[in-house]
Amino acid sequence: MLLNYVTEGFRLLAETEPFADWSFVGIAFSHLFMNLGLKESSRILFWISWWLHLLIVFGFSIYVLYSKHLHILASAFNLFFHPTGPKGSLQHREGVEKGRNLGVTKIGDFSWKQLLDLYACTECGRCTANCPASISEKPLRPRDIIHNLKIHLLASGKNLLSGKAQGLQASGDGQPVIAGQVVTEDELWACTTCHACVEVCPVDIEHVERMVDLRRHLVMKEAKFPAEVKPLFRNLETYGDTHGRGPSFRTDWAVGLPVKTSKEGSDSEILYWAGCEGSFHDRNKEVSRAIVRMVQEAGVSVGVLGKEEGCCGDPARRIGNEYLFRELARKNIERLHRCGAKKIMTYCPHCYHTLKNEYPRLGGHFEVVHYSVYVNELLRQGRLRVKRPLEGRVTFHDPCYLGRVNGIYDAPREMLRRIPALESKEMKLSKEKSFCCGAGGGRMWMHEHLGKRINHIRTKEAIEAGVDVIATSCPYCLTMVEDGVKNQEMEDRIKVLDLSEILDRVIR
Repeated sequence: MLLNYVTEGFRLLAETEPFADWSFVGIAFSHLFMNLGLKESSRILFWISWWLHLLIVFGFSIYVLYSKHLHILASAFNLFFHPTGPKGSLQHREGVEKGRNLGVTKIGDFSWKQLLDLYACTECGRCTANCPASISEKPLRPRDIIHNLKIHLLASGKNLLSGKAQGLQASGDGQPVIAGQVVTEDELWACTTCHACVEVCPVDIEHVERMVDLRRHLVMKEAKFPAEVKPLFRNLETYGDTHGRGPSFRTDWAVGLPVKTSKEGSDSEILYWAGCEGSFHDRNKEVSRAIVRMVQEAGVSVGVLGKEEGCCGDPARRIGNEYLFRELARKNIERLHRCGAKKIMTYCPHCYHTLKNEYPRLGGHFEVVHYSVYVNELLRQGRLRVKRPLEGRVTFHDPCYLGRVNGIYDAPREMLRRIPALESKEMKLSKEKSFCCGAGGGRMWMHEHLGKRINHIRTKEAIEAGVDVIATSCPYCLTMVEDGVKNQEMEDRIKVLDLSEILDRVIR
């Protein structure tokens, strides 16, 4: 830029321009050169500076392709080609059932868009600054993941055709294996898939999808995953649920409630999807009952799949067992079609996201709504009414897959604001900046043996808000925050409740 003004100054000194006064910076430089006695040589100096400026501009254009400044060009294309599908939906790779495309083994297995992400990274560090794994002192640094993959890509570029392995353990075609070498296993398993990194990235890099693709390689090709995940996979394969209880106990939570099963529930106004946690976990079964009571209070007929309901497959998919996810998903899709469900209401945001945004790729096109949105609409329509006040102070913890991934922030807060005498307070990190509970990405079934516990960090923040109740609307979050409150020995002063449990107390 400075050289451009120098060139302009010499030009104005050498030539007479009728509108030169408008080039006020160039005029200032021309006066400077005049005082330095460069009037006589101004024309030749103009041509020298002009060519020098041209060479620098074109030289930088070439240099930028081989430097960290490549993001200047790549980021615009990365933003233009940003996926337009549902946020948080993972890439659907064909051939998994036939043993092909089992995750990303080598750099060439990434899609062209995933490789463009690497070039587009500005290395600003916002992803790392907002990552709960990084903040809790675990080895995961999203910026370093992208940077190391970019360095690996640039180093492997010339060898992708020749098949040389750059000194790393190589795959079948000679390209280096990424998982465990370029990206460590501890980094991969620390990710909660909360999408905080994706939310703050200024150039729309999809970090989470890349992490899951690398997990798929470890799980499906090498059978390498945390030991505590093995019982989860066995339960899903054998019983079709995360708890290993089986279909016979799937509707125990609904004993005493007038709900219809799938065989007779096709005429129900809403089909309730309890999910594994809402069906088998004692604490979360209370939430399932509260949700159904609320909806029935509004005169809505509720149906359930009953024994036909299976795990939606989210834990298997986020951990990297894509094959198992598709097996579970196809069974559920077939049963939902057979049931003829008109509208599905979920408790768990992970079930909500999976049924609404990921089942369509497998032929499951259903109208899916989270209970917080559905109940809030019943309140708006006057079909459900708040009948008594509830004194206290409450803060709402946004589940990652309800808020950041699916954009549902207002409905839960509107429900709380409808309750007289209940004061709502926001935590420092809320809505799109909400801090993860630590259970997503399959972490619910893994030991947290590195760094600090993520749920303890989040719970401390909630306690600092000075409230009596911490509310949420996710079974994972409910479990993790309750554990955090117990860790702080505050269970006598602060209650952790699901949104439905709070509302159920004031509508009947």
